[in-house]
Amino acid sequence: MKFKNASASVIGSSHYKHYYNNQDSYNFYQDDSSIIGVVADGCGAGANSEVGARLGVDFVVNFCKKNFQNNPFDAKLLKTALLDYLRNIVKNQNTQEELEFIESYLFFTLFGFIVQNDQTFIFHSGDGLYCLNEKEVIIEQNNRPNYIAKNLISSNFSLEIEQIETKKLNRILIATDGLTQLNDAFLRNEKVEKMEKISDFFDNENNFDDIIALPKLITDLSINKNILKDDTTLIMIKK
Repeated sequence: MKFKNASASVIGSSHYKHYYNNQDSYNFYQDDSSIIGVVADGCGAGANSEVGARLGVDFVVNFCKKNFQNNPFDAKLLKTALLDYLRNIVKNQNTQEELEFIESYLFFTLFGFIVQNDQTFIFHSGDGLYCLNEKEVIIEQNNRPNYIAKNLISSNFSLEIEQIETKKLNRILIATDGLTQLNDAFLRNEKVEKMEKISDFFDNENNFDDIIALPKLITDLSINKNILKDDTTLIMIKK
């Protein structure tokens, strides 16, 4: 598929100052028949939630590669498989403190997309943001994200989806909620690195042509400019 891609992840400035880990993670795959991108944000209160975020993005990308490259995307099937995977992790841990284990390791938000020959899907659970062509969507859940692993306890959160014909697709960006802090600056009418809105990331060709350009940019926005106080991860593609 003839799409350029770019991705990056940076620890938030507030986490950096306190020597915390980056609790975000991402995975990306592209071949001639499909493009798959997934980002996850581990729960800030979880002591080791970057573990679940890493496992989650890898599982989702691998599951999509195996099951949806030649078949229609099915969000319910993906959700069921992911929950079964997380449930088995808890079971194999052989802990009597299952709730504590889930909250410490497995709470993470999930934003992803899959581009197939005919259809393209964006799927998400929890807070974050995405751009689809000219549309920008921010999902805000008041610091109480709908972590999909809450389904292991009592809740029933689904993967929300948006669908578009691939022939109409020009660009996608998905990001963890740290990037909303840059959007807050834009809402204050601040111009940051010549950008005035999130979709301006697409207009800098250097982000796509130089593999280190986007990581350098968001690292500067976090560590040097203190705009991205929370961990921030994004993946974008464009024709």
